[in-house]
Amino acid sequence: LLAGRPLSAPIQHQRTTITADKRCPCCHIVKPLSEYYLATSAFDGHMTHCKTCLAERRARNREPLRLAQIQQRAALRAEVLATYGPECACCGEHRQEFLALDHIAGGGTAERRRYGGSSTALYRVLRRRNWPTGYRILCHNCNQALGLYGYCPHTAVMSGTPP
Repeated sequence: LLAGRPLSAPIQHQRTTITADKRCPCCHIVKPLSEYYLATSAFDGHMTHCKTCLAERRARNREPLRLAQIQQRAALRAEVLATYGPECACCGEHRQEFLALDHIAGGGTAERRRYGGSSTALYRVLRRRNWPTGYRILCHNCNQALGLYGYCPHTAVMSGTPP
């Protein structure tokens, strides 16, 4: 016996019929399932709110979301600058608008592409990895000169050797 049933008795499951219509909890209108986006994790395979209500919500929240994302990116960039250095490792430039993350061994473009193509995606990976070594902060001028010419004019001037 299993929970009062003989072993040969079939187990009865509660069956819920999935209809072709669904009521949106936002607008309270019964609509066909074609009016709902698919959601594989949902019981009926569709999102709770209809496409129209989701579009209205997206339109209402577009600007606040955009501003929140800008603030999040700025905070992450500030965290990168605080971790790897608040100024250019070559010339000492300290204005944040002029600073960039440099890959000491090169290969920055390939690494950025590997993680989604944006600096922000790379910053998130670096934070997840607990800020690994191999990176430094350079100003855009020094970073470009190193990438194009293999040396920075600031270093050549400071050492007294002509390029």
